[in-house]
Amino acid sequence: MKRRLLFSYLSITFFVLLVLEIPLGVAYANSVEGRLTSNLQRDAFAMTLKSQRALGAAGSSPVSRAEVRTIAADYERSSGGRVVIVDRDGNAYADTDISTRHDAVAPQNFASEPAVAAALAGEVVSGTGALQAGGSDTLYIAMPVGSATGVEGAVQITYPASIVDDGILRIWLLLAATGGVVLGIVFLASLLLARSMTKPLGDLRDAAVELGRGNLSVRAAVPRGPAEFTVLEPGPGHEHGYMRR
Repeated sequence: MKRRLLFSYLSITFFVLLVLEIPLGVAYANSVEGRLTSNLQRDAFAMTLKSQRALGAAGSSPVSRAEVRTIAADYERSSGGRVVIVDRDGNAYADTDISTRHDAVAPQNFASEPAVAAALAGEVVSGTGALQAGGSDTLYIAMPVGSATGVEGAVQITYPASIVDDGILRIWLLLAATGGVVLGIVFLASLLLARSMTKPLGDLRDAAVELGRGNLSVRAAVPRGPAEFTVLEPGPGHEHGYMRR
């Protein structure tokens, strides 16, 4: 009986957890990419403001290029995302993926990449997909760097698409851990409750066995439990109806 009670309590709890956690997990999973994209938009906008003066400077002076690289490198160190900052022709002023390249080497041109090209045309684009043919999926945002004279360049921030999957996995693991803790607490509480219900019945069974063996001195204690397990005796002069313990 104890096992049946435990199975009943845990089955009900498990069903309730499924009903509550699955919709919650799906809702959070659907919002992961949206939240990351929103954060990227905020970061990209802040970076365009920081790099606007350097990109608007005449020529490609070493001072302005170093300033832009510093902005990109600081962001890469703090967040882990790849930063590409290009001038109006799509030439890279800074790229945290090739930050060790020397100024003497011709900068990589990103004008052929659809996201950068759209940003240089004055659009803000974001999404998840391969930025280059045959490349892996990435979460990206590209934003123009504008000035009073027009678009001076663009900022592109990218993360591996796996960051979205990792965020979703963390949510499901957290929900699973929470469900496990709840099931553990319910198991302990159910064990105590089942014991309080089955122990009086076990004592009564043992007493009945002893009586069957001829031991007329055996007694079963009145349990301190539910009223259904408590022995009641008729009150004086009341064969039916009023009962007392």
